[in-house]
Amino acid sequence: MGVHHSGGVGRYHTGESDLTLIGANYTGGGPLVIVCHGTGTSPAFYQNTAANFADLDVLAEQGWVVVIPDLAGANTWGLDSVVHATTGRIQEARTTAASLWAADITKTVLIGDSMGGMNALGYMWRAPSNVAACVLRCPVVLADALHDRDPGGLGALIDTAYGGTANWEADKANRDPNDSSHVTQIAAVKDKVRIWYSTNDPTVLPADITTYTGSTGVKAIPFGAVAHAPMGSHVAAAAQAMWIKSRIS
Repeated sequence: MGVHHSGGVGRYHTGESDLTLIGANYTGGGPLVIVCHGTGTSPAFYQNTAANFADLDVLAEQGWVVVIPDLAGANTWGLDSVVHATTGRIQEARTTAASLWAADITKTVLIGDSMGGMNALGYMWRAPSNVAACVLRCPVVLADALHDRDPGGLGALIDTAYGGTANWEADKANRDPNDSSHVTQIAAVKDKVRIWYSTNDPTVLPADITTYTGSTGVKAIPFGAVAHAPMGSHVAAAAQAMWIKSRIS
């Protein structure tokens, strides 16, 4: 069948790039998949290495529109620029996919990698009716705990994104998926969410995942001992596609 990879700048937001994957025989009306990238990465991360997009090609081959947007840059961590229900980049990507690619955005799927998991969840609890399924891969689900551990300087990056430690501390209840109010919101849609994680992840600790699944009821499946990234090369593409299909059919 084949998949066409289409890159562009300014299609969904001025000055920002996206990579869109569409099956060669696509004629419109397919479900939409938006990929929320990890920190320090961009659409190019998925475009330039086959292992990073092979699982996404499988989705495009199903007749789905797969969009990987910049989402306001490489260091966002649940900021409104990404997750706001009406003005954030995820919502902009939904609107653009409907107009440019005739995607069926009533069947919107989010895939969140690492930091992108925090962004995907942040949008989901703000606009739960807009999300049919949410796949999280090595996701940041205990954001404040990760901030305080500061693995590889990620806590410092969060501070940078929020304009300082004090700003993060003041706003973290609105941003951290593990805040009690958001745990309740995600628990209410737990069957729409699936986590894949690494059993020896030094960044998103396995204990972070089990804590989150214990409080939300979301199901998590281990990749095995594969450290932290890249997530797309570890996930079982057919199983991922099958689970998503079960949520949007």
